[in-house]
Amino acid sequence: MLPILRKQVESMGLEKSVVFTGELATDDEVRMEFFKADVFALPSLQEGFGLVFLEAMAAGLPVVAARAAATPEVVPDGEVAILFRPGDVGALADALIHLLKNEKLRKQMGRAGRNRVRRYSREEKSLELIGVLE
Repeated sequence: MLPILRKQVESMGLEKSVVFTGELATDDEVRMEFFKADVFALPSLQEGFGLVFLEAMAAGLPVVAARAAATPEVVPDGEVAILFRPGDVGALADALIHLLKNEKLRKQMGRAGRNRVRRYSREEKSLELIGVLE
Protein backbone atom coordinates (compact mmCIF):
# COMPACT_ATOMS: atom_id res chain seq x y z
CA MET A 1 0.00 0.00 0.00
CA LEU A 2 2.81 2.42 0.85
CA PRO A 3 4.34 2.32 -2.65
CA ILE A 4 0.92 3.15 -4.13
CA LEU A 5 0.52 6.11 -1.76
CA ARG A 6 4.01 7.37 -2.53
CA LYS A 7 3.28 7.24 -6.28
CA GLN A 8 0.01 9.08 -5.76
CA VAL A 9 1.71 11.84 -3.75
CA GLU A 10 4.37 12.15 -6.47
CA SER A 11 1.79 12.25 -9.28
CA MET A 12 -0.01 15.08 -7.49
CA GLY A 13 3.19 17.05 -6.86
CA LEU A 14 2.73 16.91 -3.09
CA GLU A 15 6.17 15.66 -2.10
CA LYS A 16 6.86 18.85 -0.12
CA SER A 17 3.56 18.62 1.77
CA VAL A 18 3.26 14.91 2.56
CA VAL A 19 5.66 13.10 4.86
CA PHE A 20 5.67 9.35 5.36
CA THR A 21 7.27 9.02 8.77
CA GLY A 22 7.46 5.26 8.86
CA GLU A 23 7.13 3.47 12.16
CA LEU A 24 7.42 5.66 15.22
CA ALA A 25 9.07 3.61 17.95
CA THR A 26 8.35 5.69 21.05
CA ASP A 27 5.46 7.62 22.54
CA ASP A 28 7.61 10.75 22.44
CA GLU A 29 8.08 10.37 18.68
CA VAL A 30 4.33 10.00 18.19
CA ARG A 31 3.66 13.00 20.44
CA MET A 32 6.10 15.16 18.45
CA GLU A 33 4.32 14.31 15.21
CA PHE A 34 0.99 15.39 16.71
CA PHE A 35 2.50 18.74 17.69
CA LYS A 36 3.90 19.27 14.17
CA ALA A 37 0.48 18.77 12.55
CA ASP A 38 -2.23 21.31 11.72
CA VAL A 39 -5.13 18.85 11.43
CA PHE A 40 -5.74 15.25 12.46
CA ALA A 41 -7.63 13.03 10.01
CA LEU A 42 -8.83 9.49 10.66
CA PRO A 43 -11.33 8.49 7.96
CA SER A 44 -11.61 4.85 9.06
CA LEU A 45 -15.04 3.28 9.42
CA GLN A 46 -14.21 0.94 12.28
CA GLU A 47 -12.96 2.83 15.29
CA GLY A 48 -13.87 1.47 18.71
CA PHE A 49 -13.52 4.13 21.36
CA GLY A 50 -10.95 6.13 19.44
CA LEU A 51 -8.13 6.81 21.90
CA VAL A 52 -6.22 8.34 19.02
CA PHE A 53 -8.89 11.06 18.84
CA LEU A 54 -8.20 11.94 22.47
CA GLU A 55 -4.48 12.12 21.71
CA ALA A 56 -5.15 14.47 18.80
CA MET A 57 -7.44 16.67 20.89
CA ALA A 58 -4.88 16.78 23.72
CA ALA A 59 -2.39 18.10 21.15
CA GLY A 60 -4.87 20.83 20.21
CA LEU A 61 -5.68 19.47 16.77
CA PRO A 62 -9.03 19.78 15.02
CA VAL A 63 -10.26 16.41 13.80
CA VAL A 64 -11.62 15.25 10.45
CA ALA A 65 -13.30 11.86 10.63
CA ALA A 66 -16.02 9.67 9.19
CA ARG A 67 -19.35 9.84 11.01
CA ALA A 68 -19.25 6.18 12.04
CA ALA A 69 -19.34 4.00 15.16
CA ALA A 70 -18.64 5.97 18.36
CA THR A 71 -16.75 8.75 16.59
CA PRO A 72 -19.52 11.39 16.87
CA GLU A 73 -19.70 10.83 20.63
CA VAL A 74 -15.97 11.32 21.11
CA VAL A 75 -15.44 14.15 18.60
CA PRO A 76 -18.67 16.11 18.12
CA ASP A 77 -19.21 17.56 14.66
CA GLY A 78 -18.78 21.32 14.51
CA GLU A 79 -17.30 21.51 18.02
CA VAL A 80 -13.96 19.74 17.78
CA ALA A 81 -14.30 18.02 14.43
CA ILE A 82 -15.70 18.06 10.95
CA LEU A 83 -17.39 14.73 10.37
CA PHE A 84 -18.32 13.46 6.94
CA ARG A 85 -20.50 10.68 5.59
CA PRO A 86 -18.55 7.42 5.44
CA GLY A 87 -17.13 6.79 2.00
CA ASP A 88 -17.60 10.39 0.83
CA VAL A 89 -14.07 11.13 -0.36
CA GLY A 90 -15.09 14.56 -1.68
CA ALA A 91 -16.43 15.58 1.73
CA LEU A 92 -13.21 14.34 3.37
CA ALA A 93 -11.15 16.47 0.98
CA ASP A 94 -13.46 19.48 1.46
CA ALA A 95 -13.19 19.23 5.26
CA LEU A 96 -9.39 19.06 5.14
CA ILE A 97 -9.13 21.98 2.72
CA HIS A 98 -11.59 24.04 4.78
CA LEU A 99 -9.59 23.55 7.97
CA LEU A 100 -6.22 24.05 6.34
CA LYS A 101 -7.40 27.37 4.88
CA ASN A 102 -9.00 28.56 8.14
CA GLU A 103 -6.48 29.04 10.94
CA LYS A 104 -9.04 30.68 13.22
CA LEU A 105 -11.36 27.66 12.98
CA ARG A 106 -8.44 25.26 13.51
CA LYS A 107 -7.46 27.08 16.70
CA GLN A 108 -11.07 27.30 17.91
CA MET A 109 -11.65 23.56 17.41
CA GLY A 110 -8.23 22.78 18.87
CA ARG A 111 -9.04 24.70 22.08
CA ALA A 112 -12.44 23.02 22.30
CA GLY A 113 -10.77 19.64 21.85
CA ARG A 114 -8.28 20.29 24.64
CA ASN A 115 -11.14 21.22 26.94
CA ARG A 116 -13.18 18.19 25.91
CA VAL A 117 -10.36 15.70 26.40
CA ARG A 118 -10.26 16.61 30.07
CA ARG A 119 -13.59 14.79 30.42
CA TYR A 120 -11.78 11.57 29.76
CA SER A 121 -9.15 11.77 32.46
CA ARG A 122 -8.93 8.67 34.63
CA GLU A 123 -9.66 10.57 37.81
CA GLU A 124 -12.81 12.20 36.48
CA LYS A 125 -14.06 8.96 34.95
CA SER A 126 -13.45 7.10 38.20
CA LEU A 127 -15.35 9.71 40.21
CA GLU A 128 -18.21 9.63 37.72
CA LEU A 129 -18.45 5.87 38.00
CA ILE A 130 -18.82 5.97 41.77
CA GLY A 131 -21.29 8.85 41.60
CA VAL A 132 -19.14 11.66 43.00
CA LEU A 133 -19.33 13.72 39.81
CA GLU A 134 -22.37 14.19 37.64
